[in-house]
Amino acid sequence: MARQKLLCLDIGAKIIGVAVSDAFGMAFPREEIRWGGDKTMLQAALHQFEVQEGTPSLVVLGSPQNASPSMHAAQEVVEGIFEALGWPVVHYDEHVSTQEAANRIADIEEETGTRFGGRRDSVAAQIILERYLARS
Repeated sequence: MARQKLLCLDIGAKIIGVAVSDAFGMAFPREEIRWGGDKTMLQAALHQFEVQEGTPSLVVLGSPQNASPSMHAAQEVVEGIFEALGWPVVHYDEHVSTQEAANRIADIEEETGTRFGGRRDSVAAQIILERYLARS
């Protein structure tokens, strides 16, 4: 049975990291969503994602263990959007994914001698999605 496309978000109050899985169960980072807490901007970005990539079969949301009030508010906005879209959501622990992403990027830059540039939050989303896929 072929795997379906999963979307993973690493939610921040200003930037949301984005990663998707392919039919083989591999996770890939995508362009980050710079939403700054603007619900309309996020809805537009998700609509654009759906046009380009299709509707995901499941959305994996990175969930922090100790969310700040601003992070909790951002999570609620995002969850409300997915509920309105009818996209199923599952929460998955994002523990140390941002630090792991920074380390992965540093390793890539050291190995290639090239600046990776941006997308740290999307690499964190990729790591969260890889963890989710490994346990499923």
